[in-house]
Amino acid sequence: MDFQTGVDKVQIDIQDANPTYLERETAAVNTVEQAITFAIGPPNLFVNSDYVFVAGAANGYLLVDVNNTGTWNAGTDFAITIQGGNNLATFGFDDIISV
Repeated sequence: MDFQTGVDKVQIDIQDANPTYLERETAAVNTVEQAITFAIGPPNLFVNSDYVFVAGAANGYLLVDVNNTGTWNAGTDFAITIQGGNNLATFGFDDIISV
């Protein structure tokens, strides 16, 4: 894994002055698509979160609700795969720089 929590940062341009973050761990997620399906629920994890980190079976997935709509929009929102990020200790809200 190249990303080191607490050392490396991800800078994201987001349309929310006070973005929020939520994280969940599940061994049932193996792909970005599965992470998105898990996050939109039910329950929809984006309702109260701009950033959702899903620690999957092998990797982690940071899902970003760029325009703060409270749901996943394939045309504007995006995901970042954190290789080896398969537990909640591998990524956190402090690893994000929101601009």
